[in-house]
Amino acid sequence: MLNDLSPTVSDNTLMVMSLYNLAVGLAGAYHGYKRNNDSILWGLGWLSLPTLIDIPVNYFANMSIPLNMAISTIPMSLAITQGFAKPLKK
Repeated sequence: MLNDLSPTVSDNTLMVMSLYNLAVGLAGAYHGYKRNNDSILWGLGWLSLPTLIDIPVNYFANMSIPLNMAISTIPMSLAITQGFAKPLKK
């Protein structure tokens, strides 16, 4: 079973990681929504990015928690590079 292979992490650490990923996801959703001219579909896509990145990191790489949190900030790095919530020019 995959869960048996992962190192033991306290419940508090998992809660912090979950809240962190939620915050990154919500900020990404706002950016995707505003960036793509109020497109709900793009907002949902950006909302799911931290989860899509986090799944392989947690289950296949068994990385340390700081590295895991650093990798899950990739969507926010992209958003800031694009100009956070700055609409595309038509």
